[in-house]
Amino acid sequence: MDEEKVKGRILDRTEERIFSEGLVTLTMDDVASDAGVSKKTLYRLVPSKSDLILMVVNRRIDGVERKQRAILEDPNLDFREKVDGLIRVVTKVLVQIGSKGVRDLIKQTLDVWEAIRRRRLGMMKRMLILLEEGRREGQVRGDIPTDFIAAYFLKTVDAMITPQTVVDMNMTPKDLVDCMLKIFFDGVLSERGKKKGGEDRK
Repeated sequence: MDEEKVKGRILDRTEERIFSEGLVTLTMDDVASDAGVSKKTLYRLVPSKSDLILMVVNRRIDGVERKQRAILEDPNLDFREKVDGLIRVVTKVLVQIGSKGVRDLIKQTLDVWEAIRRRRLGMMKRMLILLEEGRREGQVRGDIPTDFIAAYFLKTVDAMITPQTVVDMNMTPKDLVDCMLKIFFDGVLSERGKKKGGEDRK
């Protein structure tokens, strides 16, 4: 038995069930049945439901980080497009989880949400790279240190783009990101950067 392939199938089926039904009703019996493995095999590969959910989340975050790196390295995208892309690949995951899954994350797996927050540190580094690029292009204000802008941006994401905010504000993750990006761009872009954004929207 190829254990990596079996584990991959287990994670695939678990992710499908989480996105369609949420976390509360997820059971290890369901996972074993969906993946076509015995419970003995399941528990040998995945010790607990909490571990299983964390594996699924980490795998999805790995995918997000790969996409973010590809966006940063794309020579055809400008500064605004890269910032927009970095955030929206994260938002897409929240959209796929849906409001039910969001509520389940809050109520059932706060440890998983904390793990997601820790993984955002990598985004801090990618944002610094991007801000320096934007400053070299003359699109980012020169009177604010880039490390401060990156920290401010990530703190805002950390505070606002969360499951709890989605629930409390009755907004979609996309709506939250649209509002946050508008405020961010209005605050940190130089006049040249704002003008370029306006031209792009025409």
